[in-house]
Amino acid sequence: MENTAVRNEVIVGIDPRQQSVTALAWAVDEAVRRRLPLRLVLVCHPCPAGSTSARPGV
Repeated sequence: MENTAVRNEVIVGIDPRQQSVTALAWAVDEAVRRRLPLRLVLVCHPCPAGSTSARPGV
């Protein structure tokens, strides 16, 4: 079965600990060129086992 769904947005994953600037710049240019919304997906590293907060030290 072929998936024929079309997304009407540009999605890019960024990781604040890595060099995501190139991917982000490409996504911005692509969204502007295609006149589509841009969705940013922030990559967060997992919380330590047993932690109940997404913020370290909380």
